[in-house]
Amino acid sequence: ANTIMPVRKDIIDAVFASGYTINSDEYFVATNTEGFVLKSYVKEGDEVEIGDPLFQLSGDVQSSQLDKALAQYNDALYRASPESPQIISLQTQIEQAESQVEIDKKNYDRYGALLEFDAVSKLDFEKVKLQYEVSLSNLQVLEKSLEDLKGDLRLNLENAESQLRIQQDYYGDYFIKSAKKGRVLNIFKEQGELAKRGESLAKIGSGKTI
Repeated sequence: ANTIMPVRKDIIDAVFASGYTINSDEYFVATNTEGFVLKSYVKEGDEVEIGDPLFQLSGDVQSSQLDKALAQYNDALYRASPESPQIISLQTQIEQAESQVEIDKKNYDRYGALLEFDAVSKLDFEKVKLQYEVSLSNLQVLEKSLEDLKGDLRLNLENAESQLRIQQDYYGDYFIKSAKKGRVLNIFKEQGELAKRGESLAKIGSGKTI
């Protein structure tokens, strides 16, 4: 009879599976607003750095609001500046009032000295005194008005600056930038397509597979 001797061999199992590779640090680029893709600055496979522009969305309405906020800020800035017509007008009135106070003060002092020698009547002295007090009060009112005006204009400027900053931040949502260094793996929206709020525009990863 034939004798069969065993032979030691490695057993190889073939395993088949479906799947896909992923890159480390993958993230989706989504929009915080709605608009049409006005411009795409990258294509699939491009390397990007932090802050690199990726997409620009259209935002005609928002652009108009930003222009309006900028115009209001510039107007408020001018009104609060030393060249402000309102400030200059009050400063001119104050200078005139100071001159009037100086004149009335001299008359008041002069009539006071004359009164000591009975060179003027008590009634005339009281009239001059009243005129001086009125002029002084008028100067104080104008100075207070200037102080209040400057305060109001500063507050208006702060509000305009705040509104401008809000519009600039909101308008920034129309310019999509890279959050990390990596490679553009997929682009989901082409130029001219509508991108809704929260929709993904692209996928970016480090370029190194896990």
